[in-house]
Amino acid sequence: MAEEEKVEVPPEAQAILAQLSKIQEPAGITGPPEEPEKPEPVVCKRCGCICTEEPLKPTEEERREYLRCILGGNMYVKKYNLFDGAITVSFGSLSNDEADRMGVVLGQLDRSMPPLKLQAEAVKIKLLYYLEGLGSDAYESPTEEAVIGDVYKLYKKRFGHLSEDYMTILIRAYQEFYQLIGILTNSGFDSGFWAGAGLI
Repeated sequence: MAEEEKVEVPPEAQAILAQLSKIQEPAGITGPPEEPEKPEPVVCKRCGCICTEEPLKPTEEERREYLRCILGGNMYVKKYNLFDGAITVSFGSLSNDEADRMGVVLGQLDRSMPPLKLQAEAVKIKLLYYLEGLGSDAYESPTEEAVIGDVYKLYKKRFGHLSEDYMTILIRAYQEFYQLIGILTNSGFDSGFWAGAGLI
């Protein structure tokens, strides 16, 4: 067999190779960085919304109006203009009596249902109590004597004719309102939060 031909490396190239051999990759780097795993979405057991890392941030106007309602003994109401005002929907906080009545109805839900089904049924009931208006229609929460069967009939009467997509929009708006109320309520002891609205 013929001997392998030896290739001479010029002195300049030898110097560069010597320098390169001294360079070491930083410890722990063996390739492109791995992307962090995305956590599974967490669904709120109270309102059925998907919890995010970045909670809603109430505006100054929302803070002012909420405090005005609290001090004046009124229910806080927020109107949502969706799709450039094509859909308008309003939600309001509950009186203590309304909250008690809703709790009685929620307590009548069949607890043997799968968790997600139970959660979906609870959202339907809460939607009836929190919804103040849809378009030009104004709504009141179920009457004091209402039991779960009556509430389901009322739900069908009010929303049975609407499409599934429309109901998804309403429920999403309700979930945002419910989150907003929770944030405003829980922030009552944060003086910095309310000072930002110029109220204290």
